[in-house]
Amino acid sequence: MKNKVLYILLASILACLTVLAQDEPTITLKNGLKMKVLTPEEEWVIVHKGTERPYTGIYYDHKE
Repeated sequence: MKNKVLYILLASILACLTVLAQDEPTITLKNGLKMKVLTPEEEWVIVHKGTERPYTGIYYDHKE
C-alpha cells in the first residue's frame, strides 16, 4: 500500500515539474542544447557583472 502511495505521489510531482518546465521560454543552440532565456535582472548580473562591491552591502555590518 505504501509503495502505491509513494508511486502516485512521485508521478504527480514529475507531472507538475514537466508542466512548469514547458512554460519557460527557451532557445535552442546549434548543437541541440536548450537554454532558458535570461530575465533582465539575470542578464545584468551575469553578463554585465551587476553586483555590489564586496563589503559594501547593507547587511555587511549588521548586528542584532
